[in-house]
Amino acid sequence: MRKSILKTYLNKRTDVYHLVDQSYLSKFEEKQGAFMLMKYYEFYCSYCKEHNVKIQPIDRFLLNASKKKIKIIQVCCPYCGRIEMLIVQKKMSEIKKMQYCTKCGKKSTAEYVFLQLSSLIRMKEVHNAGFQALSKNHDKETMEIFEYDIMQTEIVELTCILEKILRDFYMDIAHIVYKTNQAEYIERLIEKSTNNDFMHFDKANNHYKKGLNINLHDKVSTECKKNLIDLVNLRNIIIHNNGFIDERFKKTETFRRISHMINGDLIFIKDGDVTKYLGSVLELLIAIEEEFDRSFKEQMNMLIANYYFNLGNNNLK
Repeated sequence: MRKSILKTYLNKRTDVYHLVDQSYLSKFEEKQGAFMLMKYYEFYCSYCKEHNVKIQPIDRFLLNASKKKIKIIQVCCPYCGRIEMLIVQKKMSEIKKMQYCTKCGKKSTAEYVFLQLSSLIRMKEVHNAGFQALSKNHDKETMEIFEYDIMQTEIVELTCILEKILRDFYMDIAHIVYKTNQAEYIERLIEKSTNNDFMHFDKANNHYKKGLNINLHDKVSTECKKNLIDLVNLRNIIIHNNGFIDERFKKTETFRRISHMINGDLIFIKDGDVTKYLGSVLELLIAIEEEFDRSFKEQMNMLIANYYFNLGNNNLK
């Protein structure tokens, strides 16, 4: 199940390149659409004159655009802010392969995170195969020690992925909402002021609510929220207390929820527990990516229209 979801999202196209057709233009507001129609037609006519191609009338040059030899592509990168018109003579199958921005080299944050998750899944499969092989030559007590060590490394790795999801998507959505081209400067400010807040679901959610008006608590299930909190608490015990339970940890809700893992002062995490936490991280990732897509689609047409309007005014000056 997890592998099929990963494969689906890894094959998903990133909205950097857009075929300009009637459906695309319909997503602009009326005045913006009329303005952009003229811009695209001017661009199209200029290309046709330069290449000695017959110019179609303005009411027909976008009809059945996907089947035409000459296609107009609008570039709008949500990561670096690149906006550019392209004319291509390619089939739609070739255009769909144009998946990353040639300015910043980025395809999507989701893809990078899913690659990390895929790596973790492969790591788990290697661990499981190793356990089966080792169990033939070692007793049960020794195998429990092996599992104890390996499951801790998987928990720490999964927590790193969780932090990357929350931090990187925050920056991506902030770039769209605030329409800033100073991405690197803003990112440094965010990293400096938030410290490790994006490792903690509740703290990260406060930043999403205050900075982006997005409440992540409403985007995921109650079980997912609890699992994400428990995941980070487990990581902190592993990193900061060498895996030993202390009095402070005993006062947390996590301690109550993971009672089945506890033996003495140690936490024995099983493969099924890691799989459960992995599922919750995946649920969060899908929810945040959907929020990112929504924000980008809401802002994209306005960003494009304003860019060409301001470009025209600057040229006049």
